[in-house]
Amino acid sequence: MIQRGKAYDIITMQSDECIDRAFIFECPTTTNQLFFGFRSRKAMKNQENWDRVQKLFAELFEKVFRYTLMVSVVIFAMDIAFLIVGYDNLLLTSVISQAIILFVLYFAVYWHVNRQLN
Repeated sequence: MIQRGKAYDIITMQSDECIDRAFIFECPTTTNQLFFGFRSRKAMKNQENWDRVQKLFAELFEKVFRYTLMVSVVIFAMDIAFLIVGYDNLLLTSVISQAIILFVLYFAVYWHVNRQLN
């Protein structure tokens, strides 16, 4: 049986909001940031692109993942039900599908933001 605790699910549900808040309240100011900021070749080309893409990424990320947070509450309830009933296969399928959906959404946001640059 796959064991996932309530704390783990709450952390994964809130991680998207935390990333978004980090970009809104503390936007990276220079292009030479090593670990923080939306980094792509186009974004790091000049300071104007860098400033523009940080704001655009934060806005789009917040819009997309606000809906994801609402849906994840339903999925969280389903995961709890799967744990209680003992449907390990459905729980594993749920976790894998959530990871795939999250990856696709991150890629879609990346692609849309990168497309907006010169």
